[in-house]
Amino acid sequence: MSFAFGFTNEDLSDDDLNGNNTKIETTQTSQNESALDTFQVRPEHQPQAHSLNQILRTLENVRLTLDNYTTPNGHIVYRRELFDVKHQIMMEDKDVSSKLSELLIERNDADVQSNVYEGGFKSWECSYDAVDEIHEIIDKNRFPVFSSSILELGCGTALPSSFILKQKFEDRNQQAMSIVLSDFNYDVLRLVTVPNMLINWASTLPVEELHRLTTDDVNCRFENNEVLVTEALINEFGRQLQTLNVSLILVSGSWGREFNNVVKGNKIDFIISSETIYSTTTLPVVAESIKDILEKAGTEHGLALIAAKNIYFGVGGSVIEFLTYFNSIKDSHFKVESKEIVDSSLRRSLISIGYDGFNSTVAKSAPRTLSNAYIGNLESRWTTLPKEDQQTIIEELKTRMELPWKELSPAEKKAAYYISFGEWGPRRPLYAPGEKSQIFWIVTGCVVGSIALFAGIKSLAKKPPASLNREWQEKSDEYLKSKNANPFSGYSQIQ
Repeated sequence: MSFAFGFTNEDLSDDDLNGNNTKIETTQTSQNESALDTFQVRPEHQPQAHSLNQILRTLENVRLTLDNYTTPNGHIVYRRELFDVKHQIMMEDKDVSSKLSELLIERNDADVQSNVYEGGFKSWECSYDAVDEIHEIIDKNRFPVFSSSILELGCGTALPSSFILKQKFEDRNQQAMSIVLSDFNYDVLRLVTVPNMLINWASTLPVEELHRLTTDDVNCRFENNEVLVTEALINEFGRQLQTLNVSLILVSGSWGREFNNVVKGNKIDFIISSETIYSTTTLPVVAESIKDILEKAGTEHGLALIAAKNIYFGVGGSVIEFLTYFNSIKDSHFKVESKEIVDSSLRRSLISIGYDGFNSTVAKSAPRTLSNAYIGNLESRWTTLPKEDQQTIIEELKTRMELPWKELSPAEKKAAYYISFGEWGPRRPLYAPGEKSQIFWIVTGCVVGSIALFAGIKSLAKKPPASLNREWQEKSDEYLKSKNANPFSGYSQIQ
Protein backbone atom coordinates (compact mmCIF):
# COMPACT_ATOMS: atom_id res chain seq x y z
CA MET A 1 0.00 0.00 0.00
CA SER A 2 1.42 3.38 -1.04
CA PHE A 3 2.15 6.04 1.56
CA ALA A 4 0.01 9.21 1.71
CA PHE A 5 -0.11 12.05 4.21
CA GLY A 6 -3.86 12.28 3.59
CA PHE A 7 -4.91 15.93 3.67
CA THR A 8 -8.38 17.18 2.82
CA ASN A 9 -9.52 19.80 0.33
CA GLU A 10 -9.30 22.44 3.06
CA ASP A 11 -5.77 21.32 3.91
CA LEU A 12 -4.64 21.72 0.30
CA SER A 13 -3.61 25.35 0.66
CA ASP A 14 -0.49 27.44 0.27
CA ASP A 15 -0.22 27.90 4.01
CA ASP A 16 0.75 24.27 4.43
CA LEU A 17 4.52 24.08 4.51
CA ASN A 18 6.43 20.85 4.37
CA GLY A 19 8.86 18.81 2.30
CA ASN A 20 8.95 18.47 -1.46
CA ASN A 21 10.62 15.84 -3.52
CA THR A 22 10.79 13.26 -6.18
CA LYS A 23 10.75 9.88 -4.63
CA ILE A 24 10.71 6.80 -6.79
CA GLU A 25 9.84 3.16 -6.86
CA THR A 26 12.33 1.01 -5.03
CA THR A 27 13.09 -2.60 -4.33
CA GLN A 28 14.13 -4.10 -1.04
CA THR A 29 17.92 -4.38 -0.77
CA SER A 30 20.23 -5.95 1.69
CA GLN A 31 22.81 -3.94 3.57
CA ASN A 32 25.58 -5.29 1.33
CA GLU A 33 23.94 -4.19 -1.90
CA SER A 34 24.13 -0.74 -3.48
CA ALA A 35 20.74 0.95 -3.57
CA LEU A 36 21.54 2.53 -6.93
CA ASP A 37 22.37 -0.85 -8.48
CA THR A 38 19.25 -2.62 -7.23
CA PHE A 39 16.80 0.25 -7.66
CA GLN A 40 14.39 -0.42 -10.52
CA VAL A 41 12.85 2.41 -12.55
CA ARG A 42 9.78 1.82 -14.64
CA PRO A 43 10.04 2.69 -18.36
CA GLU A 44 7.46 5.48 -18.05
CA HIS A 45 9.45 7.04 -15.20
CA GLN A 46 12.83 7.19 -16.91
CA PRO A 47 14.49 10.61 -16.43
CA GLN A 48 13.94 13.01 -19.28
CA ALA A 49 15.32 16.51 -19.96
CA HIS A 50 12.94 19.28 -21.06
CA SER A 51 13.39 22.56 -22.88
CA LEU A 52 12.95 25.66 -20.73
CA ASN A 53 11.66 27.63 -23.69
CA GLN A 54 9.04 25.02 -24.56
CA ILE A 55 7.73 24.99 -21.00
CA LEU A 56 7.62 28.79 -20.93
CA ARG A 57 5.62 28.80 -24.16
CA THR A 58 2.97 26.58 -22.54
CA LEU A 59 2.53 29.33 -19.93
CA GLU A 60 2.13 32.17 -22.42
CA ASN A 61 -0.95 34.32 -21.68
CA VAL A 62 -1.36 32.65 -18.27
CA ARG A 63 -1.79 35.04 -15.36
CA LEU A 64 0.23 33.78 -12.38
CA THR A 65 -1.11 34.63 -8.92
CA LEU A 66 1.71 34.92 -6.41
CA ASP A 67 2.57 35.94 -2.89
CA ASN A 68 5.78 36.72 -1.03
CA TYR A 69 6.82 34.61 1.93
CA THR A 70 9.34 35.37 4.64
CA THR A 71 11.69 32.68 5.91
CA PRO A 72 12.41 32.21 9.64
CA ASN A 73 15.50 34.42 9.24
CA GLY A 74 13.59 37.16 7.43
CA HIS A 75 14.47 36.51 3.78
CA ILE A 76 11.79 37.03 1.15
CA VAL A 77 11.03 34.51 -1.56
CA TYR A 78 8.12 34.52 -4.03
CA ARG A 79 5.99 31.57 -5.07
CA ARG A 80 2.90 30.81 -7.08
CA GLU A 81 -0.24 30.23 -5.03
CA LEU A 82 -1.46 26.63 -4.94
CA PHE A 83 -5.08 27.54 -5.68
CA ASP A 84 -3.86 29.20 -8.87
CA VAL A 85 -2.10 25.97 -9.87
CA LYS A 86 -5.30 23.99 -9.26
CA HIS A 87 -7.26 26.51 -11.31
CA GLN A 88 -4.91 26.10 -14.27
CA ILE A 89 -5.10 22.30 -13.99
CA MET A 90 -8.89 22.48 -14.19
CA MET A 91 -8.74 24.87 -17.18
CA GLU A 92 -6.39 22.64 -19.18
CA ASP A 93 -7.32 19.22 -17.83
CA LYS A 94 -6.44 17.46 -21.09
CA ASP A 95 -2.83 18.67 -20.86
CA VAL A 96 -2.27 17.36 -17.33
CA SER A 97 -1.71 13.77 -16.25
CA SER A 98 -5.14 12.22 -15.68
CA LYS A 99 -3.98 10.54 -12.46
CA LEU A 100 -2.51 13.79 -11.19
CA SER A 101 -5.65 15.74 -12.09
CA GLU A 102 -7.82 13.18 -10.33
CA LEU A 103 -5.60 13.28 -7.25
CA LEU A 104 -5.49 17.06 -6.85
CA ILE A 105 -8.81 18.19 -8.24
CA GLU A 106 -11.33 15.36 -7.84
CA ARG A 107 -10.15 13.38 -4.82
CA ASN A 108 -8.10 15.88 -2.79
CA ASP A 109 -7.28 13.09 -0.38
CA ALA A 110 -3.49 12.76 -0.61
CA ASP A 111 -0.41 14.91 -1.04
CA VAL A 112 1.96 12.03 -1.86
CA GLN A 113 1.12 8.95 -3.88
CA SER A 114 3.89 6.60 -4.88
CA ASN A 115 4.75 6.59 -8.60
CA VAL A 116 2.07 9.22 -9.31
CA TYR A 117 2.81 12.43 -7.42
CA GLU A 118 5.50 13.25 -4.87
CA GLY A 119 4.14 16.42 -3.23
CA GLY A 120 5.87 18.87 -5.55
CA PHE A 121 3.04 21.40 -5.81
CA LYS A 122 3.34 22.38 -2.15
CA SER A 123 6.11 24.35 -0.44
CA TRP A 124 7.27 22.54 2.67
CA GLU A 125 8.86 23.93 5.84
CA CYS A 126 12.39 22.71 5.23
CA SER A 127 12.69 24.47 1.88
CA TYR A 128 12.56 27.76 3.81
CA ASP A 129 15.33 26.51 6.10
CA ALA A 130 17.38 25.76 2.99
CA VAL A 131 16.83 29.32 1.75
CA ASP A 132 18.17 30.75 5.02
CA GLU A 133 21.21 28.48 4.92
CA ILE A 134 21.94 29.36 1.28
CA HIS A 135 21.80 33.06 2.14
CA GLU A 136 24.36 32.47 4.89
CA ILE A 137 26.59 30.48 2.52
CA ILE A 138 26.52 33.33 0.00
CA ASP A 139 26.88 36.08 2.60
CA LYS A 140 29.89 34.45 4.29
CA ASN A 141 31.37 33.26 0.99
CA ARG A 142 31.54 29.67 2.23
CA PHE A 143 30.98 28.34 -1.28
CA PRO A 144 31.00 30.03 -4.74
CA VAL A 145 27.28 29.53 -5.34
CA PHE A 146 27.05 32.04 -8.20
CA SER A 147 29.70 30.20 -10.23
CA SER A 148 28.52 26.68 -9.41
CA SER A 149 26.72 23.94 -11.23
CA ILE A 150 23.70 23.40 -8.97
CA LEU A 151 21.32 20.46 -8.72
CA GLU A 152 18.10 20.81 -6.75
CA LEU A 153 17.14 17.20 -6.17
CA GLY A 154 13.35 16.89 -5.92
CA CYS A 155 12.85 20.59 -6.50
CA GLY A 156 9.03 20.91 -6.45
CA THR A 157 8.36 24.62 -6.01
CA ALA A 158 12.15 25.21 -6.19
CA LEU A 159 12.23 27.97 -3.57
CA PRO A 160 15.98 27.53 -2.81
CA SER A 161 16.89 27.73 -6.51
CA SER A 162 14.47 30.63 -7.04
CA PHE A 163 16.15 32.48 -4.18
CA ILE A 164 19.60 31.87 -5.68
CA LEU A 165 18.42 33.15 -9.07
CA LYS A 166 16.86 36.24 -7.48
CA GLN A 167 20.04 37.01 -5.54
CA LYS A 168 22.21 36.56 -8.62
CA PHE A 169 20.13 39.02 -10.63
CA GLU A 170 20.02 41.50 -7.75
CA ASP A 171 23.83 41.35 -7.53
CA ARG A 172 24.16 41.38 -11.36
CA ASN A 173 26.75 38.63 -11.04
CA GLN A 174 27.93 37.48 -14.48
CA GLN A 175 29.83 34.35 -13.49
CA ALA A 176 28.61 31.25 -15.30
CA MET A 177 26.07 29.29 -13.27
CA SER A 178 23.82 26.37 -14.15
CA ILE A 179 20.85 25.06 -12.19
CA VAL A 180 19.46 21.57 -12.80
CA LEU A 181 15.89 21.35 -11.50
CA SER A 182 14.58 17.81 -11.09
CA ASP A 183 11.18 16.55 -10.04
CA PHE A 184 9.31 13.28 -10.48
CA ASN A 185 6.42 15.02 -12.28
CA TYR A 186 6.79 17.01 -15.48
CA ASP A 187 3.60 18.92 -14.57
CA VAL A 188 5.24 20.10 -11.34
CA LEU A 189 8.15 21.51 -13.35
CA ARG A 190 5.73 23.22 -15.74
CA LEU A 191 3.17 24.56 -13.28
CA VAL A 192 5.23 25.59 -10.24
CA THR A 193 9.00 25.16 -10.75
CA VAL A 194 9.39 27.30 -13.87
CA PRO A 195 6.70 29.84 -12.82
CA ASN A 196 8.46 30.37 -9.47
CA MET A 197 11.83 30.88 -11.18
CA LEU A 198 10.16 33.36 -13.55
CA ILE A 199 8.35 35.20 -10.74
CA ASN A 200 11.47 35.60 -8.60
CA TRP A 201 13.42 36.91 -11.59
CA ALA A 202 10.58 39.32 -12.43
CA SER A 203 10.73 40.67 -8.86
CA THR A 204 14.19 42.09 -9.65
CA LEU A 205 12.92 44.18 -12.57
CA PRO A 206 12.08 47.89 -12.22
CA VAL A 207 8.33 48.38 -11.92
CA GLU A 208 8.19 50.37 -15.16
CA GLU A 209 9.99 47.60 -17.03
CA LEU A 210 7.74 44.89 -15.57
CA HIS A 211 4.66 46.91 -16.51
CA ARG A 212 5.91 47.27 -20.08
CA LEU A 213 6.62 43.54 -20.40
CA THR A 214 3.33 42.29 -18.91
CA THR A 215 0.71 44.66 -20.32
CA ASP A 216 -0.55 45.66 -23.75
CA ASP A 217 -3.62 47.26 -25.31
CA VAL A 218 -5.72 44.16 -24.61
CA ASN A 219 -4.26 43.09 -21.23
CA CYS A 220 -3.82 46.36 -19.40
CA ARG A 221 -4.44 45.14 -15.85
CA PHE A 222 -1.36 45.35 -13.63
CA GLU A 223 -1.66 43.91 -10.13
CA ASN A 224 0.98 43.66 -7.39
CA ASN A 225 0.16 39.97 -6.79
CA GLU A 226 -0.08 38.82 -10.40
CA VAL A 227 2.24 38.42 -13.36
CA LEU A 228 0.91 37.91 -16.86
CA VAL A 229 3.25 35.69 -18.84
CA THR A 230 3.59 37.44 -22.19
CA GLU A 231 5.82 36.72 -25.15
CA ALA A 232 7.80 39.85 -24.32
CA LEU A 233 8.34 38.66 -20.74
CA ILE A 234 9.49 35.21 -21.91
CA ASN A 235 11.92 36.71 -24.42
CA GLU A 236 13.36 39.13 -21.86
CA PHE A 237 13.76 36.30 -19.33
CA GLY A 238 15.75 34.30 -21.85
CA ARG A 239 17.84 37.31 -22.84
CA GLN A 240 18.76 38.19 -19.27
CA LEU A 241 19.59 34.57 -18.41
CA GLN A 242 22.02 34.60 -21.31
CA THR A 243 23.46 37.98 -20.29
CA LEU A 244 24.24 36.76 -16.76
CA ASN A 245 25.45 33.35 -18.05
CA VAL A 246 22.71 31.39 -16.28
CA SER A 247 21.59 28.02 -17.61
CA LEU A 248 18.38 26.36 -16.38
CA ILE A 249 18.05 22.62 -17.05
CA LEU A 250 14.82 20.75 -16.30
CA VAL A 251 14.66 17.00 -15.70
CA SER A 252 11.57 14.96 -14.87
CA GLY A 253 11.39 11.33 -13.84
CA SER A 254 12.67 8.96 -11.22
CA TRP A 255 15.93 9.03 -9.31
CA GLY A 256 18.42 6.23 -9.76
CA ARG A 257 21.49 5.33 -11.73
CA GLU A 258 19.88 6.54 -14.96
CA PHE A 259 19.16 9.94 -13.45
CA ASN A 260 22.75 10.30 -12.23
CA ASN A 261 24.00 9.56 -15.74
CA VAL A 262 21.71 12.24 -17.18
CA VAL A 263 23.01 14.98 -14.86
CA LYS A 264 26.64 13.81 -14.86
CA GLY A 265 27.51 15.97 -17.86
CA ASN A 266 26.63 19.11 -15.92
CA LYS A 267 29.53 18.52 -13.46
CA ILE A 268 27.38 19.22 -10.40
CA ASP A 269 29.29 20.72 -7.45
CA PHE A 270 26.38 21.99 -5.31
CA ILE A 271 23.38 19.79 -4.46
CA ILE A 272 20.27 21.07 -2.68
CA SER A 273 17.61 18.67 -1.45
CA SER A 274 14.67 19.41 0.82
CA GLU A 275 12.30 16.91 2.44
CA THR A 276 13.58 13.97 0.37
CA ILE A 277 14.58 11.46 3.08
CA TYR A 278 11.19 10.78 4.64
CA SER A 279 10.97 7.24 3.28
CA THR A 280 13.32 4.43 4.22
CA THR A 281 12.94 3.01 0.71
CA THR A 282 14.27 6.11 -1.07
CA LEU A 283 16.61 7.40 1.65
CA PRO A 284 19.50 5.13 0.53
CA VAL A 285 19.01 6.23 -3.09
CA VAL A 286 19.28 9.89 -2.06
CA ALA A 287 22.42 9.23 0.00
CA GLU A 288 24.17 7.21 -2.70
CA SER A 289 23.15 9.66 -5.44
CA ILE A 290 24.70 12.59 -3.57
CA LYS A 291 27.97 10.67 -3.18
CA ASP A 292 27.93 9.38 -6.76
CA ILE A 293 27.16 12.75 -8.38
CA LEU A 294 29.77 14.74 -6.44
CA GLU A 295 32.49 12.12 -7.01
CA LYS A 296 31.90 11.92 -10.76
CA ALA A 297 31.71 15.68 -11.28
CA GLY A 298 35.50 15.90 -11.30
CA THR A 299 35.51 19.04 -9.16
CA GLU A 300 38.00 19.78 -6.41
CA HIS A 301 35.32 20.93 -4.01
CA GLY A 302 31.63 20.18 -3.73
CA LEU A 303 28.79 20.75 -1.31
CA ALA A 304 25.44 19.12 -0.61
CA LEU A 305 22.75 20.73 1.55
CA ILE A 306 19.95 18.48 2.83
CA ALA A 307 17.05 20.02 4.76
CA ALA A 308 14.76 17.61 6.58
CA LYS A 309 12.57 16.99 9.61
CA ASN A 310 14.32 15.06 12.36
CA ILE A 311 11.69 12.31 12.31
CA TYR A 312 9.01 11.41 9.76
CA PHE A 313 6.46 9.58 11.88
CA GLY A 314 4.86 6.55 10.31
CA VAL A 315 7.21 6.18 7.35
CA GLY A 316 10.57 5.54 9.03
CA GLY A 317 12.73 8.24 7.50
CA SER A 318 14.80 10.42 9.81
CA VAL A 319 17.91 12.56 9.96
CA ILE A 320 19.68 9.96 12.13
CA GLU A 321 18.84 7.22 9.63
CA PHE A 322 20.28 9.30 6.78
CA LEU A 323 23.45 10.24 8.68
CA THR A 324 24.02 6.63 9.70
CA TYR A 325 23.63 5.41 6.13
CA PHE A 326 25.74 8.12 4.52
CA ASN A 327 28.55 7.70 7.06
CA SER A 328 28.59 4.00 6.22
CA ILE A 329 29.24 4.64 2.50
CA LYS A 330 31.39 7.78 2.51
CA ASP A 331 35.18 7.93 2.31
CA SER A 332 37.79 10.43 3.50
CA HIS A 333 36.86 12.92 0.78
CA PHE A 334 33.53 13.67 2.48
CA LYS A 335 32.89 15.67 5.65
CA VAL A 336 29.39 15.61 7.18
CA GLU A 337 27.96 18.18 9.57
CA SER A 338 24.46 18.57 10.99
CA LYS A 339 22.72 21.36 12.88
CA GLU A 340 19.25 21.51 14.32
CA ILE A 341 16.69 24.25 13.66
CA VAL A 342 15.22 25.28 17.02
CA ASP A 343 12.74 27.99 16.07
CA SER A 344 9.63 25.83 16.52
CA SER A 345 8.26 22.72 18.18
CA LEU A 346 8.64 20.91 14.83
CA ARG A 347 12.25 19.78 15.04
CA ARG A 348 14.17 20.10 11.80
CA SER A 349 17.81 19.84 10.76
CA LEU A 350 20.20 20.97 8.07
CA ILE A 351 22.82 18.49 6.91
CA SER A 352 25.90 19.83 5.16
CA ILE A 353 28.08 17.40 3.20
CA GLY A 354 31.37 18.82 2.01
CA TYR A 355 33.39 17.10 -0.69
CA ASP A 356 37.14 17.62 -1.09
CA GLY A 357 38.39 15.94 -4.21
CA PHE A 358 41.78 17.67 -4.21
CA ASN A 359 43.64 14.42 -3.70
CA SER A 360 41.34 12.34 -5.83
CA THR A 361 42.61 10.82 -9.07
CA VAL A 362 39.90 12.41 -11.16
CA ALA A 363 40.40 15.96 -9.91
CA LYS A 364 44.21 15.76 -9.97
CA SER A 365 44.65 14.32 -13.44
CA ALA A 366 41.94 16.28 -15.18
CA PRO A 367 40.85 19.70 -13.92
CA ARG A 368 37.24 20.38 -14.79
CA THR A 369 36.62 21.48 -18.37
CA LEU A 370 35.45 25.08 -18.49
CA SER A 371 31.95 25.25 -19.93
CA ASN A 372 31.09 27.07 -23.14
CA ALA A 373 28.67 29.27 -21.22
CA TYR A 374 31.56 30.37 -18.99
CA ILE A 375 34.21 31.17 -21.61
CA GLY A 376 32.26 31.15 -24.87
CA ASN A 377 32.19 34.35 -26.97
CA LEU A 378 34.79 35.79 -24.60
CA GLU A 379 36.00 38.45 -27.06
CA SER A 380 32.66 40.25 -26.91
CA ARG A 381 32.39 40.05 -23.08
CA TRP A 382 35.94 40.30 -21.82
CA THR A 383 36.26 44.07 -21.43
CA THR A 384 32.93 44.28 -19.55
CA LEU A 385 33.85 41.62 -16.97
CA PRO A 386 35.00 42.78 -13.50
CA LYS A 387 38.74 42.48 -12.87
CA GLU A 388 38.16 39.70 -10.32
CA ASP A 389 36.23 37.61 -12.87
CA GLN A 390 38.92 38.16 -15.50
CA GLN A 391 41.61 37.00 -13.07
CA THR A 392 39.56 33.94 -12.10
CA ILE A 393 39.20 32.90 -15.75
CA ILE A 394 42.92 33.42 -16.35
CA GLU A 395 43.86 31.26 -13.36
CA GLU A 396 41.44 28.49 -14.35
CA LEU A 397 42.74 28.52 -17.92
CA LYS A 398 46.31 28.30 -16.61
CA THR A 399 45.36 25.16 -14.71
CA ARG A 400 43.73 23.65 -17.78
CA MET A 401 46.71 24.52 -20.00
CA GLU A 402 48.97 22.38 -17.83
CA LEU A 403 47.31 19.46 -19.59
CA PRO A 404 48.29 18.37 -23.14
CA TRP A 405 47.00 20.90 -25.67
CA LYS A 406 44.85 18.29 -27.43
CA GLU A 407 42.85 17.69 -24.22
CA LEU A 408 41.60 21.29 -24.14
CA SER A 409 38.21 22.02 -25.65
CA PRO A 410 37.97 24.33 -28.70
CA ALA A 411 36.35 27.00 -26.49
CA GLU A 412 39.28 26.84 -24.02
CA LYS A 413 41.86 27.13 -26.82
CA LYS A 414 40.03 30.10 -28.32
CA ALA A 415 39.71 31.80 -24.92
CA ALA A 416 43.40 31.24 -24.09
CA TYR A 417 44.48 32.66 -27.47
CA TYR A 418 42.27 35.73 -27.08
CA ILE A 419 43.54 36.49 -23.56
CA SER A 420 47.16 36.11 -24.72
CA PHE A 421 47.04 37.83 -28.12
CA GLY A 422 43.60 39.38 -28.50
CA GLU A 423 42.86 43.05 -29.14
CA TRP A 424 42.19 44.22 -25.60
CA GLY A 425 44.07 46.37 -23.11
CA PRO A 426 47.21 47.90 -24.71
CA ARG A 427 46.61 45.85 -27.89
CA ARG A 428 43.22 47.38 -28.47
CA PRO A 429 43.22 49.43 -31.77
CA LEU A 430 42.42 53.12 -31.66
CA TYR A 431 39.42 52.60 -33.92
CA ALA A 432 37.21 49.55 -33.93
CA PRO A 433 36.49 47.86 -37.30
CA GLY A 434 34.17 50.06 -39.31
CA GLU A 435 34.42 52.94 -36.84
CA LYS A 436 36.24 55.30 -39.28
CA SER A 437 33.61 54.90 -41.97
CA GLN A 438 30.94 55.31 -39.31
CA ILE A 439 32.46 58.64 -38.24
CA PHE A 440 32.69 59.79 -41.89
CA TRP A 441 29.07 59.02 -42.63
CA ILE A 442 27.88 60.60 -39.39
CA VAL A 443 29.72 63.86 -40.21
CA THR A 444 28.48 63.76 -43.80
CA GLY A 445 24.96 63.16 -42.62
CA CYS A 446 25.16 66.08 -40.19
CA VAL A 447 26.37 68.45 -42.97
CA VAL A 448 23.70 67.33 -45.42
CA GLY A 449 21.11 67.54 -42.68
CA SER A 450 22.10 71.10 -41.75
CA ILE A 451 21.90 72.19 -45.41
CA ALA A 452 18.48 70.61 -45.74
CA LEU A 453 17.36 72.24 -42.49
CA PHE A 454 18.55 75.65 -43.70
CA ALA A 455 16.78 75.24 -47.04
CA GLY A 456 13.60 74.13 -45.31
CA ILE A 457 13.58 77.10 -42.93
CA LYS A 458 14.29 79.49 -45.80
CA SER A 459 11.43 78.06 -47.85
CA LEU A 460 9.05 78.83 -45.00
CA ALA A 461 10.20 82.46 -44.60
CA LYS A 462 8.10 85.43 -45.79
CA LYS A 463 8.98 87.28 -49.02
CA PRO A 464 11.67 89.99 -48.61
CA PRO A 465 10.26 93.52 -48.05
CA ALA A 466 9.91 95.88 -51.05
CA SER A 467 12.66 98.13 -49.66
CA LEU A 468 15.19 95.41 -50.52
CA ASN A 469 14.43 95.08 -54.25
CA ARG A 470 16.57 96.68 -56.95
CA GLU A 471 14.02 99.27 -58.11
CA TRP A 472 13.58 100.60 -54.57
CA GLN A 473 17.33 100.88 -54.09
CA GLU A 474 17.81 102.81 -57.37
CA LYS A 475 15.09 105.32 -56.47
CA SER A 476 16.62 105.71 -53.02
CA ASP A 477 19.98 106.56 -54.60
CA GLU A 478 18.38 109.17 -56.91
CA TYR A 479 16.64 110.76 -53.96
CA LEU A 480 19.87 110.97 -51.95
CA LYS A 481 21.64 112.53 -54.94
CA SER A 482 18.89 115.13 -55.28
CA LYS A 483 19.46 116.08 -51.66
CA ASN A 484 23.25 116.28 -52.15
CA ALA A 485 23.68 113.51 -49.58
CA ASN A 486 27.26 112.98 -48.47
CA PRO A 487 28.29 109.76 -46.75
CA PHE A 488 30.61 111.75 -44.43
CA SER A 489 28.76 115.00 -43.68
CA GLY A 490 25.14 114.02 -44.28
CA TYR A 491 22.58 116.07 -46.22
CA SER A 492 23.67 119.35 -47.79
CA GLN A 493 22.03 122.50 -46.47
CA ILE A 494 21.87 123.87 -50.01
CA GLN A 495 18.68 122.90 -51.67
